[in-house]
Parts: sequence; C-alpha cells; structure tokens
Amino acid sequence: MDRVITLMKASRGFIVLVDPVTGTMSVQMSSGEADPEKTSSFLGSKTVIEQVVADGQAVISTDASLDDRFKGSSR
Repeated sequence: MDRVITLMKASRGFIVLVDPVTGTMSVQMSSGEADPEKTSSFLGSKTVIEQVVADGQAVISTDASLDDRFKGSSR
C-alpha cells in the first residue's frame, strides 16, 4: 500500500472489500493520512467505491468531493 501511495503521489490509500452477498463494504487496509476517523468518513461517502465495483475500473481523483463525476450522486 505504501509503495502504491508513493508511486501515485497520493496522500492516502484504502483496500476495501465488498461482501458479494450483503454488499457491505469494509476497509481491510489503509495507509497514508488514513486515521480511523478519516477511514470512517471515507466509507460514509461510498460513491467512488460503488463506481469502481460497478465498472471494474480504477478511479483516480485529486479530490472526490470536487470531482464532477461524483457531484450530485445519490450513491
């Protein structure tokens, strides 16, 4: 995880698993600026994760809260 964060010049990273039966998401690993409070708030805004799960494609965004792809989403 630390190597990916360094390569991507990211501030933090998460590995999130989604239970295929219940759809429940859980953070399995976090690194960077990812303290427990930030991890909880990250999962509170699931739009990016849901898009990755639906499309099967990685998402790179400098700030998801300002990213037009995620504005006004009900996810």
